[in-house]
Amino acid sequence: MGKARQVFFTCDHRFIDPLRVVVRSLLESAMPDRPLTVFVAHNGEFAETGCRERLDRVVSAYPFARTVFLNADDILGRNDGVFNSKMNGLSPIIWAGPLLSELLPQSIHGNVVYMDVDMLVT
Repeated sequence: MGKARQVFFTCDHRFIDPLRVVVRSLLESAMPDRPLTVFVAHNGEFAETGCRERLDRVVSAYPFARTVFLNADDILGRNDGVFNSKMNGLSPIIWAGPLLSELLPQSIHGNVVYMDVDMLVT
């Protein structure tokens, strides 16, 4: 088995469909002999609207892959004043990318690739 891969996304409920597309393109392009972990930092509304289940249905079709969901509400809430002053109506979840090191579990080692939900992997 090859070296494990780790990919990190941020998403709220409004962008679940683009996230599903990019994750499927990632899985279709991946080498199945290398484990793949898809980390998704999200807000509470993401979980409440069934987005976890929708993404899990995509990932579960690939035995070499798994999803790990990270609720970012606490960390974003601690920095609410800073983030909202710069938002212009955007979701604060976009700030979870720069906070990657605070969101990922301490047990994560090696490289983690950050991707936006508006990408395709070929």
